[in-house]
Amino acid sequence: MELRFGNSKVTKIYTDGASRGNPGLASYAVIIYLSNGEIIRRGEAFDNRTNNQMELLAGCKALEFLTQCKNKNLLDVRYKVPIYSDSQYLVNMFNKGWIYKWEKTGSINNRPNVDLLWKVLMQSYELGGSNVDYFKFQWVRGHNGDEGNELADSYCNELMNQFRGNYSSPNPSKSDDYSFFDLSNVFIAH
Repeated sequence: MELRFGNSKVTKIYTDGASRGNPGLASYAVIIYLSNGEIIRRGEAFDNRTNNQMELLAGCKALEFLTQCKNKNLLDVRYKVPIYSDSQYLVNMFNKGWIYKWEKTGSINNRPNVDLLWKVLMQSYELGGSNVDYFKFQWVRGHNGDEGNELADSYCNELMNQFRGNYSSPNPSKSDDYSFFDLSNVFIAH
């Protein structure tokens, strides 16, 4: 799969979630690597959230980004964009098919963070569901020197450091505002 920004392509995505206290001050980060060396960073900080909520929200935002690219015909199914995460929970939900089994059995409604699980599930269906052609979650050990994971973790901490209680963020498991990736200037280079 190729996403092109001018002559550049998306090569990989890293996601991370973090919290100081569980629940407590928390944030997520989505780091998008382009083939021209550019790195796009997106994320948000919240008060009174858990690490798992932020890991799930980061995964949801990465899938949202890919969905927007797909809707603009910016995806090529010859290559699956790897989405790296240090959350085994997030990675295994897709790679082991847990989330699709939970939906089928109805047990998804009995799990913590059910609203975020549904959002992640619906985003995956936008990209083909369990027959995914557009992305592949891959686990990476956290805090182990992986450049992308370290950058995502660092950005999470930067966002939490900037969050001073100056504004009130919506509960991420209740919010429908998942459109912070502006792809209006993105095009396929020929």
